[in-house]
Amino acid sequence: MAYVLVGVRVVRGPDWNRFNQDGGEGGVGSVVETCAGEAREAASASCDGATTPDTACVAWDSGHTGTYRCGAGGKHDLRVFDTAAIGVKHMGSKCMECSGEDLAGILWQCKECANQQLCNPCYHNGSHDLTHRFFCSPFNDAGR
Repeated sequence: MAYVLVGVRVVRGPDWNRFNQDGGEGGVGSVVETCAGEAREAASASCDGATTPDTACVAWDSGHTGTYRCGAGGKHDLRVFDTAAIGVKHMGSKCMECSGEDLAGILWQCKECANQQLCNPCYHNGSHDLTHRFFCSPFNDAGR
């Protein structure tokens, strides 16, 4: 999974087993705390420091708050939601899974595999090994 920071928007990941804590399929939440103790004031949510290495506290738009795995035990409960600005296009980029070119939205780059780029749909469909770390680029800097 991409490195999770406070404020990042997330959705269910491939190892989700928390029923509808996120408000149901498609629910979106915000990371409010990480294991590094990085926290943000959240009026309705706090995990009170319950995060451990490779976990994050998420406040779901539905109102629920919980701590979720971000690589802990090789499990990924979360995926980063596409938060790229509308209209961002990565000219010169190519998805290594679907062969799409000049990708729009977030461009996902595997940090473990050389030259492995994914479009947002292929990343969210699990088209590459999700135990690898990813760098996400919401800006149009590909192809430079």
